[in-house]
Amino acid sequence: MKPAIWAEIHRLHEIEQLSDRQIAIEVGCSRYKVQQALRLHQPPLARSSSKREKLIDPFREHITQILAKHPSLSAVRILEKIAKPEGEAIVIQGDRSYRNPEKQDEE
Repeated sequence: MKPAIWAEIHRLHEIEQLSDRQIAIEVGCSRYKVQQALRLHQPPLARSSSKREKLIDPFREHITQILAKHPSLSAVRILEKIAKPEGEAIVIQGDRSYRNPEKQDEE
Protein backbone atom coordinates (compact mmCIF):
# COMPACT_ATOMS: atom_id res chain seq x y z
CA MET A 1 0.00 0.00 0.00
CA LYS A 2 1.29 3.41 -0.91
CA PRO A 3 1.79 5.94 1.89
CA ALA A 4 -0.47 8.46 0.11
CA ILE A 5 -3.38 6.02 0.08
CA TRP A 6 -2.76 5.16 3.74
CA ALA A 7 -2.84 8.88 4.60
CA GLU A 8 -6.05 9.44 2.63
CA ILE A 9 -7.75 6.51 4.35
CA HIS A 10 -6.76 7.81 7.79
CA ARG A 11 -7.87 11.34 6.90
CA LEU A 12 -11.28 10.15 5.75
CA HIS A 13 -11.66 7.99 8.85
CA GLU A 14 -10.51 10.50 11.48
CA ILE A 15 -11.51 13.88 10.06
CA GLU A 16 -14.45 13.08 7.76
CA GLN A 17 -15.55 10.20 10.05
CA LEU A 18 -16.63 8.04 7.14
CA SER A 19 -17.35 4.33 7.48
CA ASP A 20 -15.03 1.70 6.06
CA ARG A 21 -17.45 1.10 3.20
CA GLN A 22 -17.65 4.80 2.32
CA ILE A 23 -13.87 5.14 2.47
CA ALA A 24 -13.46 2.12 0.19
CA ILE A 25 -15.79 3.69 -2.36
CA GLU A 26 -14.09 7.08 -2.09
CA VAL A 27 -10.54 5.74 -2.40
CA GLY A 28 -11.39 2.98 -4.86
CA CYS A 29 -10.19 -0.04 -2.94
CA SER A 30 -11.71 -2.91 -0.98
CA ARG A 31 -13.07 -2.66 2.57
CA TYR A 32 -10.45 -5.20 3.58
CA LYS A 33 -7.71 -2.86 2.35
CA VAL A 34 -9.29 -0.01 4.34
CA GLN A 35 -9.39 -2.13 7.50
CA GLN A 36 -5.81 -3.17 6.91
CA ALA A 37 -4.71 0.46 6.58
CA LEU A 38 -6.58 1.52 9.72
CA ARG A 39 -4.80 -1.18 11.73
CA LEU A 40 -1.45 0.36 10.77
CA HIS A 41 -0.53 3.22 13.09
CA GLN A 42 2.30 4.45 10.87
CA PRO A 43 2.37 4.79 7.09
CA PRO A 44 3.94 1.85 5.30
CA LEU A 45 7.45 2.34 4.01
CA ALA A 46 7.71 3.23 0.36
CA ARG A 47 9.06 0.33 -1.63
CA SER A 48 12.54 0.78 -2.96
CA SER A 49 12.93 1.04 -6.68
CA SER A 50 15.86 -1.38 -6.69
CA LYS A 51 15.07 -4.43 -8.73
CA ARG A 52 15.25 -7.93 -7.33
CA GLU A 53 17.60 -10.42 -8.86
CA LYS A 54 15.71 -12.72 -11.19
CA LEU A 55 16.28 -16.44 -11.54
CA ILE A 56 17.25 -15.92 -15.15
CA ASP A 57 19.98 -13.35 -14.39
CA PRO A 58 22.88 -15.87 -14.10
CA PHE A 59 21.97 -17.22 -17.56
CA ARG A 60 21.32 -13.89 -19.30
CA GLU A 61 24.67 -13.76 -21.12
CA HIS A 62 24.39 -17.38 -22.28
CA ILE A 63 20.83 -16.77 -23.52
CA THR A 64 21.97 -13.68 -25.43
CA GLN A 65 24.68 -15.75 -27.15
CA ILE A 66 22.19 -18.47 -28.08
CA LEU A 67 19.73 -15.92 -29.47
CA ALA A 68 22.50 -14.26 -31.49
CA LYS A 69 23.15 -17.58 -33.26
CA HIS A 70 19.50 -18.75 -33.43
CA PRO A 71 17.12 -15.74 -33.20
CA SER A 72 13.95 -17.78 -33.85
CA LEU A 73 14.39 -20.29 -30.99
CA SER A 74 11.47 -20.56 -28.59
CA ALA A 75 11.87 -20.14 -24.85
CA VAL A 76 11.40 -23.90 -24.36
CA ARG A 77 14.27 -24.70 -26.70
CA ILE A 78 16.51 -22.14 -25.00
CA LEU A 79 15.67 -23.71 -21.64
CA GLU A 80 16.64 -27.11 -23.01
CA LYS A 81 20.02 -25.71 -24.05
CA ILE A 82 20.79 -24.08 -20.66
CA ALA A 83 19.00 -26.42 -18.18
CA LYS A 84 20.83 -29.06 -16.20
CA PRO A 85 19.49 -32.53 -17.03
CA GLU A 86 18.84 -33.54 -13.41
CA GLY A 87 17.09 -30.23 -12.63
CA GLU A 88 14.91 -30.55 -15.71
CA ALA A 89 13.90 -34.11 -14.77
CA ILE A 90 12.78 -32.93 -11.33
CA VAL A 91 10.59 -30.24 -12.88
CA ILE A 92 9.00 -32.67 -15.32
CA GLN A 93 8.33 -35.28 -12.62
CA GLY A 94 6.86 -32.66 -10.30
CA ASP A 95 4.70 -31.26 -13.10
CA ARG A 96 3.36 -34.68 -14.05
CA SER A 97 2.50 -35.54 -10.46
CA TYR A 98 0.39 -32.41 -10.16
CA ARG A 99 -1.32 -32.85 -13.51
CA ASN A 100 -2.28 -36.53 -13.07
CA PRO A 101 -2.50 -37.37 -9.36
CA GLU A 102 -4.60 -40.53 -10.09
CA LYS A 103 -1.86 -42.04 -12.28
CA GLN A 104 0.76 -41.49 -9.59
CA ASP A 105 -1.40 -43.34 -7.02
CA GLU A 106 -1.69 -46.35 -9.37
CA GLU A 107 2.10 -46.69 -9.76
